Amino acid sequence: GAGELGSQIAHYALLDSRYDIVGFFDDTKERGTNFFGCPILGKMEDVEALYNQGVFDHAFIGIGYAHFDFKVSLYENVRKANIPLAIIIAPHVYVDPTASIGNGVILYPGCVIDKDAVVEDNAVINVNVTIAHNSVVGKHSFIAGGAILAGYSKVGECCFLGVNSVINDHNYIGNDIIIGSQTVVSKNITKPGTYFNDNRRLFKY
Repeated sequence: GAGELGSQIAHYALLDSRYDIVGFFDDTKERGTNFFGCPILGKMEDVEALYNQGVFDHAFIGIGYAHFDFKVSLYENVRKANIPLAIIIAPHVYVDPTASIGNGVILYPGCVIDKDAVVEDNAVINVNVTIAHNSVVGKHSFIAGGAILAGYSKVGECCFLGVNSVINDHNYIGNDIIIGSQTVVSKNITKPGTYFNDNRRLFKY
């Protein structure tokens, strides 16, 4: 994806120093045009063929939380094509040796991934997020800046946690759930939807 998220990911990939950026795939831009100093290599339908031609050796899915279905479908297509997904770790990130980081994950600056924490495939963990010990972030989820997952908490797949939200310890959030900015979750949430705090109570939007 040659959008704002794609440019951020490319920026941190270069700072990671394990990767160079060959180019971007984007269905909305013309092949050969320039983005972030690199060419648009083609559309999503061209990814597998160019990988097989040796044009690139890792991919990354730069699709944000507004398009979870598309993000998941791209992930499934990349997996079927056996294309490796990069793991991008920005500077000033702490990942405990016991933590598990899935394929296609990006960790922005200031993140702390604590003891025995798990971040599953294709998740985006934004600036200054803390994922405490024994907590889990599910596949494809997007955790916004400053969010905190306390110990033994779990976030399901395709979830979005807003800026400075907090998941209290031992709480579970199911799949396809949006938590509003500065919301504190102190009980399990299983039904998909958007949730936010109002006068210290949790409401479903």
